[in-house]
Amino acid sequence: GQFRSAPTAHFSVSMLRPVKSADEISHHMIEVAHSALKCWQHNGYSGTDPTTPAPKVKPGEPEKTTEPWTPEKPTAEAHMEVDMEAAKMPAETVVPLEGSALRSAVLELMKAKAEEDDVGYSIPEVCSILQKKNKVTSSAVEKMMHDLVDEGELFNSTDDEHFSLLV
Repeated sequence: GQFRSAPTAHFSVSMLRPVKSADEISHHMIEVAHSALKCWQHNGYSGTDPTTPAPKVKPGEPEKTTEPWTPEKPTAEAHMEVDMEAAKMPAETVVPLEGSALRSAVLELMKAKAEEDDVGYSIPEVCSILQKKNKVTSSAVEKMMHDLVDEGELFNSTDDEHFSLLV
């Protein structure tokens, strides 16, 4: 299994089977302790007790509101000037997103969404957002999202249709 920190701290079970003997439980406990020690050594564990992180909002500062920002309505119509030379230039060709470019775009999108909420996006939502600026197929996005789940970058958040970034 894997430890997941979002949306809350939990373990994701990859495989589950009946225990054949009590020795398997002892072996598993030793294996877990060994893995934890290796992680601590790799990450520079100092042996001190964990501490509570500092608060994100400093005392005396106003708290952030969760209400959406609404722009002021313009009082007069805006006048737009068009550069005729720029208007004659051909439009940019849209390059299809695939491979590492698609991977980066999906991860960037999921990172921004992870800062907003824990639910994440569904595959159709990711497709519609990416298709606004890029040429991308829904099958390529679906395959990339499942590949990112297999790599441990994303996880299914609320159901099998929604994905969120592992934080």
